[in-house]
Amino acid sequence: MQGHPPQAEPLDATLVALPLVIAADGVTVALRPTPRSAKGKIVWREVKVGLLARLGRKTNRAGKIRTELRQHRLVAVLGTIDALQLRLQLEAGRQSIESSSQVVCMSDGARGFWRLYEQSFAPGAVGILDFYHASGHLW
Repeated sequence: MQGHPPQAEPLDATLVALPLVIAADGVTVALRPTPRSAKGKIVWREVKVGLLARLGRKTNRAGKIRTELRQHRLVAVLGTIDALQLRLQLEAGRQSIESSSQVVCMSDGARGFWRLYEQSFAPGAVGILDFYHASGHLW
């Protein structure tokens, strides 16, 4: 790969001090062969999506403390998990992953996403299986 390394996005010290969460999943979308037209046979394809965000806290009107996503960035690809991996790595660099006090990677149980985590973010990050998918295997 040629070019320059990504420039870090300017983050103030309060954001850098917050944990960085990286989440990834796939979603199936319907695509038509002709853009902006209802003509043609629908083709279903998987889009791989990644989210990078800082986890902050906020007090709501009732006085309860809630988790809040701050400085969230999305990456997506209509392609392979390897194409998503490259985009996540680049965006993680832009979001100052190396300066983060804590990094958490969250995903479902798909092997490709766990391979991505192990190759790109472990051992400096904690991997978490999301609750929905974990609870499906508890019974």
